[in-house]
Amino acid sequence: MTKGFISYAHDDHAEFEEICTHLAPLEHVFQINFWRDKRIVPGDYWTKKIADAIQDASVHLLLVTPRFLASNYIIHNELPAINAKYHAGDLVLPVILKRCMWQPFVGPLQAAPMNPHGRLLAVVEWKPKANGYDAARQQLQAAIEAHLGSPPVAPLIWDKP
Repeated sequence: MTKGFISYAHDDHAEFEEICTHLAPLEHVFQINFWRDKRIVPGDYWTKKIADAIQDASVHLLLVTPRFLASNYIIHNELPAINAKYHAGDLVLPVILKRCMWQPFVGPLQAAPMNPHGRLLAVVEWKPKANGYDAARQQLQAAIEAHLGSPPVAPLIWDKP
């Protein structure tokens, strides 16, 4: 099983939950286990838990918003660790959820979602917004498939009665 990590600002929890819903099929077919900070329980040393999860992951998803970029913890702790993993060969996938100044932070990496005209369009700008989440999922699927070097695994096999 491949391990993944999702970096996001806690104030963007609703958007995090929504994209996780759209990512669920990718988790199944690619057998990726995306670590989420919901696994931190009272008494855990949370900075170590996050650092360990980043270290263990080989697929990193960045949910970029103004709040993501305003987070000192993300900018000074998570992004440097994820950047080091990128330079070691890990896959880093920025998803622009809301319009923001993302270029200085993740600009060298191709971000999602791209509209049919090849232009990056933040998820919230798609009409309806669900189309933005779906476009991001499709583009993440293609990137994960290319990185892992294998097509998705069918989670179910239908037998004839």
